[in-house]
Amino acid sequence: MKEGETTEFKTEKRAQEILEATKQLYQRESYRDINLKKISQVTSFSRPSIYNYFHSKEEIFLTLLTLEYENWAQAILAFKDKYEGKKLSRLDFADFLAQSLEDRPLMLKLIANNIADFEEKSRMELIISFKRAYAQTLSAVESSLATLFPTISAPERQVFIYAFFPYLFGLHAYAVGTKKQRQALEELQIDYTFYSVYELAFQLLKKLLEIKKEQD
Repeated sequence: MKEGETTEFKTEKRAQEILEATKQLYQRESYRDINLKKISQVTSFSRPSIYNYFHSKEEIFLTLLTLEYENWAQAILAFKDKYEGKKLSRLDFADFLAQSLEDRPLMLKLIANNIADFEEKSRMELIISFKRAYAQTLSAVESSLATLFPTISAPERQVFIYAFFPYLFGLHAYAVGTKKQRQALEELQIDYTFYSVYELAFQLLKKLLEIKKEQD
């Protein structure tokens, strides 16, 4: 341990190395193909050593998703604080939210997996951290709507939340898809257009926010 480093700092640093290595693997391999052995091969840890920080690969992925939600919530709240008390159109808010999703490919790819599987094989404290981060994200969106657009009622905000967040679970598949999905569509000669994350999210948000014109 370097001089001045605490045990807690050292543990956090090593856990972060494992998380970063897993992110790099996930860019080129599927979730199913990744295991602790592969993760150990791109870190300075042996497979048994990883267990000192994460008890399963599911815990690693759940932690990555937790961090993604935490960062997204912070971005949404920063946007709300920036425009609180200022004139902002619903179209501008829809644009921001859609772009915030476009900027988070890792989060959407993680969401596209079976999150229940992540949770089933993770320790309770990590599940609680994930649930807290997810709740913070819902709260950030709801409070942004309430602050920036006070004419949107509480029941209307709830409708928005329960339409918008479940939609995210299929967003990656519709916008990106996998190589095999694209190959199957080509072989069937199905003329399917893969719209971007931004385009798909923006169209939904315009409907949810009842934007009928270019401006609010």
